[in-house]
Amino acid sequence: MYSRLAFWGTLLLYLMLPPGTTKLFKVHSSTGRACVLLDIDFRIFVTATRDGEKVGEFRLFPDASVRASGNCRHSIRWIRLEFLAEESLYFVFDIRDESIILHREFKFSPQFTFSGLCSLVPSFVNFKDNRVLNIGEVGTSYRCSTEYSSFYTQIGKIPDTEDVCSYTVDVDILSMQVQAYFVNQSRFSAPTECTPPTHRRRNWAQGLVGGVTLCFLLAGVLSSLCLQVVCKLRCLRAGSVWERLQSPGSETGLTDSSLELGQRSLRGL
Repeated sequence: MYSRLAFWGTLLLYLMLPPGTTKLFKVHSSTGRACVLLDIDFRIFVTATRDGEKVGEFRLFPDASVRASGNCRHSIRWIRLEFLAEESLYFVFDIRDESIILHREFKFSPQFTFSGLCSLVPSFVNFKDNRVLNIGEVGTSYRCSTEYSSFYTQIGKIPDTEDVCSYTVDVDILSMQVQAYFVNQSRFSAPTECTPPTHRRRNWAQGLVGGVTLCFLLAGVLSSLCLQVVCKLRCLRAGSVWERLQSPGSETGLTDSSLELGQRSLRGL
């Protein structure tokens, strides 16, 4: 009962959340100064399926209940966004050749989140995005207002049963600005703008343009084929008429007597 109330409450908050809402998260060093800044808007959808039947789902977004923690004492820094049901979204930063590399990971507990309806061993499930982002040089921030989607699936057998449970996680980062090194007075440095990523899903505008282009190409091919067929039919028809004209004794052809009469007329001239 409580899980259902939590789900409907989360769904209501999600529907009430205006689009394009971002929230600023900070990680503070031992001196109290901010060392990691993350201003982000995201949507996370998690669905659990047991033997092909959906048994639960939940959605996450940057509301007031999200807590931020992290570590900035070493060259590898990270920030974790933790939700009410112990789900976590990680951003891990590393320096390679004076450039900053960003890794992303989502972690949750099926036993706790889905109340045992769809549980696996181990108790936590991790989904790591294998696409590493190069987010610019040290001392700059990284800003991206283009949607970036990641999709994960994991399948496993439920202990002590013959049932199979699967999870799908869809992480959509709608906009983000982040900085993990040389943060000055809790403010972002000059940003490095992101390049539009390659999406798992094409938006409706791209799909419409692609569909119209495909229709035009198909129409051109069909028109060319029809024109070739018409030309061949005309050629065949013309050849048939010519053969009938040349055939002796035909209604439209020239007879031997008519040919002799024509030759005599020509000699008389």
